[in-house]
Amino acid sequence: MRKLFATILAVGFIFTTGSIVNAGSIGGPETQGKGKLAVTSDNSFIFGRYFKFIKASNIDPYPEENLEGADIERGYQVMLKTSYGILDNLDVYVKIGWADYKVDSIFQGTRDAGPYSFPFVMNTDSDFAYGLGVKGNYEFSPSWLIGYDLQYLRSKHDMYLTKKRTTEPTGAFKSTVMQEWHVAVSLAKKIKSFIPYVGVRYSDARFETKGIEDQLVWGTDMAWIYNIKYKAKDNVGIFLGTDYNLTKNISFNIEGRFIDETAMSLGATYKF
Repeated sequence: MRKLFATILAVGFIFTTGSIVNAGSIGGPETQGKGKLAVTSDNSFIFGRYFKFIKASNIDPYPEENLEGADIERGYQVMLKTSYGILDNLDVYVKIGWADYKVDSIFQGTRDAGPYSFPFVMNTDSDFAYGLGVKGNYEFSPSWLIGYDLQYLRSKHDMYLTKKRTTEPTGAFKSTVMQEWHVAVSLAKKIKSFIPYVGVRYSDARFETKGIEDQLVWGTDMAWIYNIKYKAKDNVGIFLGTDYNLTKNISFNIEGRFIDETAMSLGATYKF
């Protein structure tokens, strides 16, 4: 009866977090074992990440125009993660799901009337996202683990521009690509059913937009902008979290990530 209740609870958690939880999570270092399969509801909220403006090509007819850095005001990733143990302490995994972002930025430059600065919001569609990675661990002492995680995530969206503090539509970028890779190292301790962990990671997140629709923006002819590129300002961050093993097959995870981004993740795993 306890196992049946735990299974129902886990399945319910997996499906409800997919709709209410809204970065690439790292998770605890524990693996499921050679030849074994696990499925995880892996869901992340992003509360903030700052990007540096790199460049924008073909800004005409006003070449002095550019953009300031962009800030992800909020974002979410709702993913289903499938892991397979190729060794007792080494997993490979794939993630599929969807992602959505809201980004603040400022368009600035000089026109005939002089310098100006214009804040705006970029909202993406909720679109397909995927990832892949490798996770492993080394138990250097009874109940102590060193874990590592290498991961790549990517999603592609339409992105719509809106003048800040209004609902006035201004344009639409096509083919907006969000992508991130990271390498993370953690230290974990097994404490009964809990496995708390803390670690550091290096991440490289970027996004690029291509093209803009709608030449008439804010009452004037909008310069055509192509290939706007941003890169994450901070690359090194810390993370902490814990796994909780409800049964030998079912576990839950909560995690927070800081410095390079402010984000949290919730997850539920079923091991076959």
